[in-house]
Amino acid sequence: MNSQLEKNQRYTLIKMDSKYKNLDQIKNDVLSQQHKEPFKSKLIEFSEDNEESYFLYKWYENSGEVVECKIPNTNETVKYLCTEAICEFSTRKIKDDNNKILPKRDRLNIQKTEVIFAQKNNQVFAILMTFDNYELKRIKKLLQMSNIEPLPSEYQIVPSIFTWLFYRYITEKEMIDNNISIE
Repeated sequence: MNSQLEKNQRYTLIKMDSKYKNLDQIKNDVLSQQHKEPFKSKLIEFSEDNEESYFLYKWYENSGEVVECKIPNTNETVKYLCTEAICEFSTRKIKDDNNKILPKRDRLNIQKTEVIFAQKNNQVFAILMTFDNYELKRIKKLLQMSNIEPLPSEYQIVPSIFTWLFYRYITEKEMIDNNISIE
């Protein structure tokens, strides 16, 4: 699995663990999870009960409904669910002019990242709409690494293949082959 994003990539595809066969399982299990990332400071000790001591990663509370999409010219359907990962993280400035730790609200950034869960053939994938490596790390913690599998080879594309497809596109006037066109 390629754990790093290629330059200028705008999304990341993640394969969810094979225990997830449908989006109802994602709604019931994954979207109910939260992650508390300890604030890394010797001045504040991490405690589950002290909101000042951690940053919260969670899912948007009112995720949409599962939608079914038929793939044209095939008998296949894909179900998907759109939601948002909301992750808190620290600002650069964490201390005031007197060298005291600022209250959490004053040292807080909030990242909101759109995530689409897609179900096809009893497999579930997460599409993270980001190219930022820090955002990816936060969302993977929210998803929990134990819930992620290596991406199957049929869903991976290497840059040379993309270059070849693009070349075919520009030289063949939008046709890659008789069945595939780019519009």
